[in-house]
Amino acid sequence: MSNNSSSGLSPQDMNELENLYKSSEFNTLENKVEELLKKHSKNVNLHNILGVSLQVQGKLKESLKIFEKIIKLQPNFYLAHYNMGNVLKQSLDLKGAKTCYEKCINFSPTFIDAHISLGLILLDL
Repeated sequence: MSNNSSSGLSPQDMNELENLYKSSEFNTLENKVEELLKKHSKNVNLHNILGVSLQVQGKLKESLKIFEKIIKLQPNFYLAHYNMGNVLKQSLDLKGAKTCYEKCINFSPTFIDAHISLGLILLDL
């Protein structure tokens, strides 16, 4: 979950979000992120955390909408493509997931998780 750029968030807020994530308190995390988004509506890191939180709660359609929104805000934000790929894979849209992982790799060629995920998808196609 961690990302070096907090874009205006306090260290306390970032620590709280990280602790909620690590302790699997995803509903509380979702609420906290939504609260922070009221002040930081264009913060792609917050949107990304919200999308992941929704995904792990099984709210795949909502999660997918969040990642689509991030990509509209910042098309080269590689984590949005990666996480969208994860949601699509979980939704059994393997071709869509493949496309997302490829875009992620295009924006961040050294992000190993995307290479691994792409390889696993290719085995299933």
